[in-house]
Amino acid sequence: MKRTVKFLAVGLIISIVLSTVIGAPAFSEEEVAKAGAEYEALQAYEELSRAQAPAVEAGLALYTLFPERDQKTGMTVYPEWYGGCYIGEDNVFYVKIVEGNNASKSLLAETISSELPYEIIDSDISYNELARIRDEIVETIDDINIRYIAGAGIDEITSKISIDLFEPYYNEAKLVIKEILSEYYSRLDFTVCYDTSTQANLFGGDKLTASDLSIGTLGWCGTYGGVSCVVTAGHVAQGRMLYHNGIYLGINTVVSFSSGCWGDYAIIALSSSGSFTPTNQARMSSSSTVSLSYVAGSLITGQAIAKYGATTGKTTGVISSTGYAWKTDGLFFVYGIATARALNYTDVISAAGDSGGPVWTTNQGNILAGIVNGGRKGAVLVDDGATFYTMFFTPMTTIMSTGFTPKLS
Repeated sequence: MKRTVKFLAVGLIISIVLSTVIGAPAFSEEEVAKAGAEYEALQAYEELSRAQAPAVEAGLALYTLFPERDQKTGMTVYPEWYGGCYIGEDNVFYVKIVEGNNASKSLLAETISSELPYEIIDSDISYNELARIRDEIVETIDDINIRYIAGAGIDEITSKISIDLFEPYYNEAKLVIKEILSEYYSRLDFTVCYDTSTQANLFGGDKLTASDLSIGTLGWCGTYGGVSCVVTAGHVAQGRMLYHNGIYLGINTVVSFSSGCWGDYAIIALSSSGSFTPTNQARMSSSSTVSLSYVAGSLITGQAIAKYGATTGKTTGVISSTGYAWKTDGLFFVYGIATARALNYTDVISAAGDSGGPVWTTNQGNILAGIVNGGRKGAVLVDDGATFYTMFFTPMTTIMSTGFTPKLS
């Protein structure tokens, strides 16, 4: 598939050259630039995915030490000695261990091969404590309804809570937060957002049309209670009937999209009159697909991911947080969300209409990671002023905790 896309990109560039030679209709400079940029982006993503593979292998070895899942949320249960992990820009896997836990360091040495690129870092706080701080911050914010806060997530690289603030209220919001959350202020980082969240409203990636004419994207096929089902974003399905190519999709069996819920998703029982054929494939383009035969049991900060949505098609990025509480359009918080940023800071990774689409990792083969929930454009990292685009997604393991079984063959 990757080779095919490369040939298509090169073919377009060759056709552009030939058209100028033999007098065929010429491509515009904008089309030439776009083709070249897409080809370069594909090469950069494939190079990153290959380079990260050993670090991802080290991360997967680490996660064998965390077999327990929370029965309610499907999230990994971590020991108190664990401080987080991430893949660095040097493609090394970094594991944080709470200071004083030397036995845990020995355990890691026994679990992760010394031939893999990993490094242990001392941490002054556990991941569990960071999660507790995040939850208390979110509950406080929710109680007083601070609408200029977009969300809060765990930054495993800095061991801080990153709070996203809408630009017009940035300075005011920081002062309010410093007053009401003074106990945790040194543990907080802040990000400016120049736009509100846009809910990135039977192959994974197929376009869905709702009864109110809004659009979304099909996430994945599977079963629930022995019945053939599909999943999409909860906010796409809530209160609506969904259609695929004009055919009624089915009944909303489970919808998770309300204050304090874990994940934004809906499980839809396929209508027997629809004559649908579920697959285990995600779209790569309007005419090609890729099979996903495994589910990512663990997501790693810094890991390369891809997604497909009805609006923006296939885009790529890296995971930026695995413990985010997302404030949906300023309405309420949804927990258990992962976030990803575009590989190129100026690229859009998701947009309205992409919601529900499949997300997958590529380092160890193509592995189903979750479904798109939304995106935020025009945010700025305050430290260095770099513009970036963020996508929110619900991990597939969270959806599976309700009893959904994804189709993997």
